[in-house]
Amino acid sequence: MPRSADQLMQIVKGRLHNTGGPGLINSPFEDTAVQLASRKVAAVSGDARRVLELCRRGAELAEARVRKQEKELEREKENMHNGQGAMDADFFGARNVTRPEKKRSNAVDIKDIQTAQREMFQTPHMHLLEAASRHERIFLAALVMELRRSGLSDACITNVMRTHEQLCRQFDEPLPPAGAAAAIACRLASIRLLLADPGRKRSAQRVSLNVPRDDVVYALKQRENNAAKAAAAAMKEKGLKTGAVSKEEFA
Repeated sequence: MPRSADQLMQIVKGRLHNTGGPGLINSPFEDTAVQLASRKVAAVSGDARRVLELCRRGAELAEARVRKQEKELEREKENMHNGQGAMDADFFGARNVTRPEKKRSNAVDIKDIQTAQREMFQTPHMHLLEAASRHERIFLAALVMELRRSGLSDACITNVMRTHEQLCRQFDEPLPPAGAAAAIACRLASIRLLLADPGRKRSAQRVSLNVPRDDVVYALKQRENNAAKAAAAAMKEKGLKTGAVSKEEFA
């Protein structure tokens, strides 16, 4: 069940508390980092597993960052001890004075979450999703809707294409040519975004996603948001005012 950002924050807080930490405030996570992770996931799917995965990756990045900082400080101390930092020591007033240590923090911050998010959503299949044609993206949106509606892991291509056509009519998009369903499914299967059952007739063929559903939703929304921003920028350059909201391919 999709959850709100506040609900996701409570889930992360509870998980941190249950793993031995005293809770969100004194945990290795900064409050703003948990808020960012929760908002990002809530905007896409509201899946609690996804926000925990994002936070877990952020924690791994923070640990790697701290280890790197510790090694750099140890190296600097060794250099000072061996006389290689003589000029720096003289700058601080004495040869036996070490430079002040850099401020370190083992807390997971916003930058760690942002890096983790880029890693999660910049995989090869994400680039393929972003490069998909208009009708391929509508087909994927229709498939996601069918999977949500049925609760199954696959859907009949006839039902997907029916939803595809409904979306086209709803948003004033040109209808795909007759027989396009098989061609679209074949194309998406060839780049491994879909899995298609080859052993049935085309009208009874079943298709399923070969990539995480959240990634499909994220890529489709990002594509629409980018298109809306580009259109707004173009209209602004022409001196036109617009308050129109971009059409989303699905809720």
